[in-house]
Amino acid sequence: MVTILFAYRNRDIERISVLMDSLASQTDTNFEVIFINYGSTLNFSTPIEALLRSYTFVKYYYVGHTGLLWNKSKAFNYGIKKSNSPYVLTADVDLIFNPDTIQFLNTISASSSSSFTLFNYGYLAKETSLTEIKQSSFHQLVPKHYGEVNGVGLYPKKALEAIHGFDEFYHFYGSEDEDLFLRLKNAGYQLLREDEHLFLHQWHPRYPNNLENKFTTVPRLSNVLRINQKHYFRVADFNMVIPKNQLLWGNCYTKKDLNILDNPTRRFEISNIKSSVTHFLNEELSWHKGEVVAVDFIQDSNYLSLKSRIKNFIGLKQQPYLKMCSLSDAVLEKIVFNYRHNNYLFCISENLKKVTFVIDLTK
Repeated sequence: MVTILFAYRNRDIERISVLMDSLASQTDTNFEVIFINYGSTLNFSTPIEALLRSYTFVKYYYVGHTGLLWNKSKAFNYGIKKSNSPYVLTADVDLIFNPDTIQFLNTISASSSSSFTLFNYGYLAKETSLTEIKQSSFHQLVPKHYGEVNGVGLYPKKALEAIHGFDEFYHFYGSEDEDLFLRLKNAGYQLLREDEHLFLHQWHPRYPNNLENKFTTVPRLSNVLRINQKHYFRVADFNMVIPKNQLLWGNCYTKKDLNILDNPTRRFEISNIKSSVTHFLNEELSWHKGEVVAVDFIQDSNYLSLKSRIKNFIGLKQQPYLKMCSLSDAVLEKIVFNYRHNNYLFCISENLKKVTFVIDLTK
């Protein structure tokens, strides 16, 4: 038996419906799905949960909460711990499964206890409409091209447990899969690649998209792909098997944990003056262990004022400010490097003039 893991956050319901219908049409029903909704907002979570109730092979979990940054590694690790199958397939919510996929996976898993297997995708063109997908069989859909991918892998569960799953350092996107493969190989497992065409991939924009360098309400850490890549390179340099700072892998916060953040024991309001932000994040925040700390980083009223612009123009000294996008990056970096295992909330106001950070430092 194989457990298929899906990690999900704020994706449209139609592609999930197509995915699940392809699994409902499998010729071999000896599988289960663990679907991890990691912190989606209510407008996405409500219809997704209702949809998934109609598929008896799905176990649905809502973990994380809306204030947490996207972390596929944490979501998958939670699913690995919930699985009772000897083999686990990590998969993308944009897929369509060949009707014989489960039969094939159950066949090859019988001889793969010392190896793990990666698969390719058939990438559907952007022009392939949802209506066409729904009205066509798997074999009638013609992909634009085939390519090797890192997102779909079949693993012995004991292998994933031995290396403490995915490295939860990786946030947003990039390198978490390659890191997993490397540590599995360091642990003595052989990487195999399968050419059988088992998956089609529904088109979506690549990450990063054209909003990557724009400051919006959606949290984005500048240069995160290269930061993740640098972490992967250092893992390779040290021949790691088990990630650093990850003894409690697979633990996720819940909606109840979000309630804790609604009642902070200490509140701060800090302007976007660079020295104030830098000192608070790198020194003062650590003074408040045992407390739930809430801070609103506010765009100063003098920032971008005519008076301030004149001072800059004539070269008069004044407190340097952080752009709000740079301030956001400073907080996000602090979360990723220092507080990724804490219960926290991060959000950006609609007018882009306030960044709110709440963190539980009681544990």
